[in-house]
Amino acid sequence: MPANLRKSQNITALATCFVMSKENISTGSSHNTIAQDTKITGDLITSTDIRIDGEITGNVTSGNKIIIGPKGVVTGDIICENAEISGTLNGNALVKKLLILTESAQINGDVQMATISIEPHATLTGFCRMVRE
Repeated sequence: MPANLRKSQNITALATCFVMSKENISTGSSHNTIAQDTKITGDLITSTDIRIDGEITGNVTSGNKIIIGPKGVVTGDIICENAEISGTLNGNALVKKLLILTESAQINGDVQMATISIEPHATLTGFCRMVRE
C-alpha cells in the first residue's frame, strides 16, 4: 500500500475516533475515548474528559478529567483538572485537583496536584508535589 494512502487513512481513523466515541461519564459531560490498539503521535487538547486505552506519544491536555485505562500508555505530559491512572504514564502530570493512582498505575515522571489517592501496588518513580490553589 502506498505511504500517502496509509497516512490519509490514519488521519481519517483519528477523526473518527473522536467523533464516534462521545458519551456521558462521572462529570456529566461528553468525553473522548482512545480505544485499545489505537496509536496516536502528537499532542491532544480537549475541553472534555478523555479516556485512553490505547497509546499516545505526545502531551495530553484536558479541561476536565484524563483517564488512562489499565492498558493505556501515554508518553508525554498530562495537564488536567482531575486524573485517574490505571495504566502507564511516561512523563509529568499537572493535575489541578485530584490525582488517583490505582493499583496497576505506573508513573515515570514528576506529579503535581492538590490531592492524591494512591492504591497499594501503584508505582510512582519521580517527585510528588502537593499544591493548593
